[in-house]
Amino acid sequence: MTIRAPLLAFAVIAAFSASQAVANDSYEYPYVGISGGVAELDGYCDNVASSCDDDNTFYRIFSGARLLPNFGSEVGYTHISRFGGVDNQRLRPQALDIVGNLYLPLGQHLDLYAKAGAFIWRAEITDNLGDSSSETGVDFKTGVGARIGLGQTLS
Repeated sequence: MTIRAPLLAFAVIAAFSASQAVANDSYEYPYVGISGGVAELDGYCDNVASSCDDDNTFYRIFSGARLLPNFGSEVGYTHISRFGGVDNQRLRPQALDIVGNLYLPLGQHLDLYAKAGAFIWRAEITDNLGDSSSETGVDFKTGVGARIGLGQTLS
């Protein structure tokens, strides 16, 4: 399975979702954003005697739309910097995700939200000789948060 086929499917779903949101002025227009932080790879450095790097920076680019007052959808791409250290291997993961968002409006500019969906990942493993292989998989993604509106076009 390559990561390109899901990307095309998610792009079509996101485009359809965005057009639905624009068609009804009572819902929010499509949005785009970027987020980032530190990712830790559980179990990557377990039982490794040599130095090992199991945390690294990541960024996520995403787009979505609020389709109903309490529901929306979102699609995103996550890039994580290379992990390294286990038997001189380097691991570079990346992922696509599609989630549904449930909103709890608390005011005109404040929402709490919960999200759940699919996290489709691909990890490229390169050894110290330059040989590489890859693995793919699908996992469940969840999250909770708050959205605070800072103006007409920024939250």
